[in-house]
Amino acid sequence: MVPEPETELGISPFPTCPLPRPRSALERLTGAKKPELAGQALRHLFATTPLSAISPSRVEELLNSYGLKGDDATTLTRDLWRSAFESFLVDGRLDRLEQDCLLRLRRLLDIGEDVALTVERDLTGTRFQRAMSAATADGQLTEAEFQQLRELATQLALDSRRINVNVRDTRRNLIPAHVTNILADGIASPDELAELERRLAEADATLSPELKAQVETASARWKTKFAPLTPISVSIALDPGEVCLLQAATTWSEMRKRRVRGQSYDELVALESGSLYVTNRRALFKGTTKSSVLSFDDIVGFTTFLDSLRLERRKGKHIFFMLSQDEAQRVGTVFLRACNRDTGIPAAAPDATSQRQRTPSIPEAAAPEPDSRAASLPGRPTGLTGSDPLEELAQLVGLDSVKTQVTTLTNLVRVQQARKAQGLPVPAMTHHVVFTGNPGTGKTTVARIIAAVFRELGVLTRGQLVEVDRTQLVAAYVGQTAPKTAAVVDSAIGGVLFIDEAYSLAGGGDQDFGREAVDTLLKLMEDRRDQFIVIVAGYADLMERFLASNPGLRSRFGRTIHFPDYSPDELALILRGFVQRARYRLTSGAASLVEQRLRELHAATSKSFANARTVRKVFERILEHQSNRLASDHDLTEDDLVVLDESDVPVLGDLT
Repeated sequence: MVPEPETELGISPFPTCPLPRPRSALERLTGAKKPELAGQALRHLFATTPLSAISPSRVEELLNSYGLKGDDATTLTRDLWRSAFESFLVDGRLDRLEQDCLLRLRRLLDIGEDVALTVERDLTGTRFQRAMSAATADGQLTEAEFQQLRELATQLALDSRRINVNVRDTRRNLIPAHVTNILADGIASPDELAELERRLAEADATLSPELKAQVETASARWKTKFAPLTPISVSIALDPGEVCLLQAATTWSEMRKRRVRGQSYDELVALESGSLYVTNRRALFKGTTKSSVLSFDDIVGFTTFLDSLRLERRKGKHIFFMLSQDEAQRVGTVFLRACNRDTGIPAAAPDATSQRQRTPSIPEAAAPEPDSRAASLPGRPTGLTGSDPLEELAQLVGLDSVKTQVTTLTNLVRVQQARKAQGLPVPAMTHHVVFTGNPGTGKTTVARIIAAVFRELGVLTRGQLVEVDRTQLVAAYVGQTAPKTAAVVDSAIGGVLFIDEAYSLAGGGDQDFGREAVDTLLKLMEDRRDQFIVIVAGYADLMERFLASNPGLRSRFGRTIHFPDYSPDELALILRGFVQRARYRLTSGAASLVEQRLRELHAATSKSFANARTVRKVFERILEHQSNRLASDHDLTEDDLVVLDESDVPVLGDLT
């Protein structure tokens, strides 16, 4: 029977094992080396004999008996000491007895201090780095996690100064991902800024001038969108309790019909220059010849685009206020907050006298009757959001099956919320969606609409769309993919994470870091359930392989929506939309020729065909040809600049 270890320390890094056979006479005669037998003999010796009873000369004699001397003996003793160190480190710590045992083994095996230090740094450093990667997988390092790492460093007998530098560098490396998370939606709240300052202080770091400027811009945007608005002094008469929030120089414009050569089209016409005032109750326009009041109840939507603010009214023509590009964004934000009564300023009710003393104006539209459906189904928009997302969906060209499924999903959520409001049970449901289809079929646009719809319904708190692909999720080195994916998810909290070409995360084999991104995403989808929605998109066949690549994927996505290719007629409608929005006009011959080109492109079904993206390319080529045609004309009329004729339509070869 093999005896139990009898070391005076009560521990041994080696399990008991049989004593190996000695070298045979022939092996000794030929000088055969037996490192395996020598290693087993040393393990048996250390496992069964107190270390204090073993001398270095006995170890040397045993090595010599198996033909090991010089470099051969050194290699074996180093491997044995490394094995002993790993054995004690398996629980992630080294106590005092284990450290004492390793020190005695070092002396018996004649392990130099430089070699021992290299092995210790390698093994304990690897263990510490694994713990560090696990602690920072969520993109941050809390104080509690830092203390746990310090305790682990003490247990591993690591240099505390080196550990502090390691932790500091790790915190510094996490800061860019944290800043990216803050800047994902373009705004930075005071809480986010405070958290950033805390992390910078912990890492003893500063932001680069470029990042600092971006953060300051995001902070200014937050103040514009959410901080209480500051009243300003104006010369116009206001009602008691009414304060002015904004004054901007602008031009009132409207769309008017114009006929040219027997054809009519809409033209934006400037009607009056003046000042736009936005108060906590209404908007007022004071021009050179007239003044007008715009009731917030009469405004059903608005859009800011480049240098204009477009107001959609329940009655009358829509209004375009022409502004500078920066001013349009600011005016639109203040207008939205004023319409939604989100100014931070209490609005006192106006009295009858003040109503009679208002600035002369056009008659205000009567307040609309309440929508009966809004009383029974929660989640209908109650404030101004810029436009109705479902109406935007309905106006998209084609995609009838997609519209049906999105509408069904919306109705399902509304009814479930109505049940919840009545205290009825609501079954657990997943809102994560798979989009399949070829490029240019509107997947990103519909994802943005779904984000807006779910925000209106209260399912999402912010409704932002974070669009990423493999490069934003997968890192180049071990241990970096999980924090990178977690940072992207953080930026999508309250909104929709849209992963384009998601199949690329599962197509690189077992050693590909894309699988780590998928595993991290699945965990966060479970841990942060109901806080964000994931939409994955790609070609239909490749997305099927993606869902089959991980058992947890298919169960997380409860719905698949397929986006079919556009028909030639639908492609023609999309191109007409490009033309009209850019204020161009196709002649009848050019329109027929463009439709022919689109049918030819559709029939070719080459890999370069990308549906709406191809249509945009066709439109851009038409504009290039028109520019070449008009370049030599130095007396261009407005009609010349608007009309696109047959000679501007490129041949098929220029489009493939």
